[in-house]
Amino acid sequence: MNQTGSGVLWMVLSAFLMTGCAAQNPLQPAWVAAVAGDGPGNKALLSPNELEVKNLPKSRGGNRPKYTVFGQEYEVIDSAKGFAEWGVASWYGKKFHGRPTASGEVYDMHKLTAAHKHLPLPTFVRVTRLDNGQFVIVKVNDRGPFVKGRSIDLSFAAASHLGMLDNGSAYVYIEALSSHETAQKNN
Repeated sequence: MNQTGSGVLWMVLSAFLMTGCAAQNPLQPAWVAAVAGDGPGNKALLSPNELEVKNLPKSRGGNRPKYTVFGQEYEVIDSAKGFAEWGVASWYGKKFHGRPTASGEVYDMHKLTAAHKHLPLPTFVRVTRLDNGQFVIVKVNDRGPFVKGRSIDLSFAAASHLGMLDNGSAYVYIEALSSHETAQKNN
């Protein structure tokens, strides 16, 4: 099975398992069961706060124009050029560590990565925490967060760089630093 097929299979299996867990408690949203048991990694293994921004070709996985999670339909934008938004950042860690992301890459919570519902994969973005001005550059290589009111899910490493591990979330400004345009023209 190719990487795209295994990524899709993982997403379908995950959605099935998350739906099955949510069915055990009908008063609880499905996403609660999906993130249950998540937690931090090892701070000694964190990536340094530097990442080379590149215009990479779009990944084979995770870039369908539309997709549905927990009954909600989402659209993926064609280009990240000029993309910016304010919103709430959250983070995810050990529960997803070592599993395939929507792009087909393996999630490593100690790397500077993130999940976004609408950006093409991969896209490099700068995430700035609004209350203290700290920022981190991450590679968006996954889909999410699928929790109402959240804009971006950061890896454990990225959340650690922003000092938001204890609070679990922070208000942020997200701006795209790559757009795929150069990468597509060279192919």
